[in-house]
Amino acid sequence: MVLLTPVLTVALAVIHPALGILLLAAVAWTLLMSRLEFDAVTVLTVFLAVLFLIPAAWVFGPLGAVGTPALVVALGASMWWWLSQLRPKAGREMARGTQPIRVLALIFLWTVAAGFVAAFSRPLSGVEQTATYRVLVGLFALIGLTLLAADAIPTRERLDILVNRMINLASVFAAIGVIQFYTDYDPATALSIPGLVLNFEVSDGLQRSVVRRVSGTALHPVEFGAVLAVMVPLALHRALHAPRNKRRFYWFRVALLGFALPLSISRTAFVVAGAAALVLARGWTWRQRFNLLAAAMVFAVAVRSTAPGVLGTIRALFLNFGRDPSVQGRTDDYDQLFRFIGERPVFGRGVGTFVPTEYFLVDNEILLTAVTIGLVGLAALVALILGSATVARQVFWHGPDSETSQLGNALAASIIGSFFSLFTYDALSFPINAGVLFVLMGVTGALWRLELRTPRPLPRQPRRRASPLSRDHEAAGAVGNRVSSMAPDR
Repeated sequence: MVLLTPVLTVALAVIHPALGILLLAAVAWTLLMSRLEFDAVTVLTVFLAVLFLIPAAWVFGPLGAVGTPALVVALGASMWWWLSQLRPKAGREMARGTQPIRVLALIFLWTVAAGFVAAFSRPLSGVEQTATYRVLVGLFALIGLTLLAADAIPTRERLDILVNRMINLASVFAAIGVIQFYTDYDPATALSIPGLVLNFEVSDGLQRSVVRRVSGTALHPVEFGAVLAVMVPLALHRALHAPRNKRRFYWFRVALLGFALPLSISRTAFVVAGAAALVLARGWTWRQRFNLLAAAMVFAVAVRSTAPGVLGTIRALFLNFGRDPSVQGRTDDYDQLFRFIGERPVFGRGVGTFVPTEYFLVDNEILLTAVTIGLVGLAALVALILGSATVARQVFWHGPDSETSQLGNALAASIIGSFFSLFTYDALSFPINAGVLFVLMGVTGALWRLELRTPRPLPRQPRRRASPLSRDHEAAGAVGNRVSSMAPDR
């Protein structure tokens, strides 16, 4: 049935786009529910499912902007982690001990709380007060997802299941965008979801040059492209290490994500993809790098022949970067932003208070964070993201086997790619982009805990030239094994 799904989707989409999208959603939900066993991976899977499959413009009416289904699930996940800390005996499923991602996440949460206090150190309008409550709740939920993933994913097998489900859901997300591109059908405006209401009017499509931009279930094409670029390294990793009987399906997911990415007609998508590719290639052999370049050229030909005008429009975006009115409009506001930062440099003007309707739109998450939670908050956010990427690279250097090492490398590539999106648009204001980033950081913490905290014997044959840091780690592991023969063996 899974192999027939693409054929049936195309056939139904020709009849009516909604039928193709409903089939994709039904298959994804059926496969998801048939494989659930309740633990942290289950909760994170449900979060990712509603995040990718339900358009972010739809909310539970009485809750307003904070009532998106994904945010409600994220708040539940966050409360689970916090209650387990208040009652340790009831939260035995949570890992204890050293966890670098947990430390970095809690430091960032502290700066967010300080930014919330700072907001009320000056008079606020009603709109600013509502916004600061909304953003505080959203960041609390996202940080809770990171903490839950880092401390509560029980085994490496369950972690791999979560990563695989995440790629599957991203593939459905990409397929919705492809259907949207060829049919002009937008699920965010055409569907009616029982129990949910539209929180704001959604555009029925954006145009750049003569080409329609797609967004799938995302709020904007920029978010659509950035999220797909973040997911490609993980999809590539799974395809390169796929079991023989699943290899075709895993490579189909890579092709789908790669084909849908340029349909966003977004510079950000290619900046994120380029940054991720550079990190990913550092852990590959020269043959793998050559194959990646050849595959990119094949994709370019495929996109050019099946989606005329897409690549030409994207090329023009980069060639005309300095003359693009949208770019000039962003940079013209930088002087005012630096003035706001200078007025309150430590903890900012208040988390979430820089509302576009009160001030102006800031298409740069780095500057927006500096304005709202100050330079301290910005430093904590950068430390959390780059710290997570560093932890992932530690798994790459010290992983017990090649597959684990390459998973660490893929996670580092995805996180670094997402980090670059902070410079090109207000990425944390977009729920899918933010949700994926915070889950990936938590998964990185879980992988580090499951693979590097357990002493392991030295491999007989090193897989690569070891760095001085990895040699120190291996030597320490060897001493630990000689001291105690009772070390746990997973």
